[in-house]
Amino acid sequence: MLFDTIPADIDRVFVAQRQKAPGFWNRFESPPDFTGKRVLDLGCGYGALVVDMLERGAAHCTGIDLSAERVERARQFARLTGHDGQATFESGDIRSSPGHDFDVIVSKDTFEHIDDLTGLMDAIVSRLKPGGRFYVGFGPLYHSPFGDHGWYSRMPWGHVAAGREAVVRRINAREKASFASIQEAGLNGLTPADFRRHLQHADTRLLSLTVNSVEGMAKRMAIGPMNLLRQVPGLEPYFTVSMYAVLQRLPAGDALH
Repeated sequence: MLFDTIPADIDRVFVAQRQKAPGFWNRFESPPDFTGKRVLDLGCGYGALVVDMLERGAAHCTGIDLSAERVERARQFARLTGHDGQATFESGDIRSSPGHDFDVIVSKDTFEHIDDLTGLMDAIVSRLKPGGRFYVGFGPLYHSPFGDHGWYSRMPWGHVAAGREAVVRRINAREKASFASIQEAGLNGLTPADFRRHLQHADTRLLSLTVNSVEGMAKRMAIGPMNLLRQVPGLEPYFTVSMYAVLQRLPAGDALH
């Protein structure tokens, strides 16, 4: 079998992520065209999006992730799926590797975990070629029904009602850790307004921003009332589950100051 050399649980994660990739692209206002492009996947995990983008015509994909273990698994999956010649993986932080390298940068379900989004956005833009595009989709946002990512409660907004200190205590107990804040534990706690501000980078143009984008009739019916409630003053953070944005790096000399 294709994945004989990889633990079964990791195998299932990769396959599930690979199957979900088309739905991820459909959540953007205009799905990206990867044909002939050099692409970077920020927070690549096990490399499912890297494989998907190569199969969609990308010339080369680089995946970067903070986890050395996930990067090593991603290399294995790229090799076993026949894409190792077009894929490169790095373990580390994009903020320490500048350069104008990529036509497209992609990030899936990463922004809700990063505390220093100002520094991250600067690093992302620095890696894009002028005219290059950044596709970012992330969720669940912290104040939304299950924004604790399952760490604290299975009840909608249970983590919000309990408060951040209680969430940190629960995470520390489960992980045998000593985090002092939700930020240290990997949940930045930002609101939709915070994310919109970070996405307004001086060297880019925001081409599109969609909120609570889902596929399928059942999910659309479920998210409909939330989209109405998020328009009520003060309720936006609690009914905004996800955000999907496309930014384009401006040509040199066109930056907005």
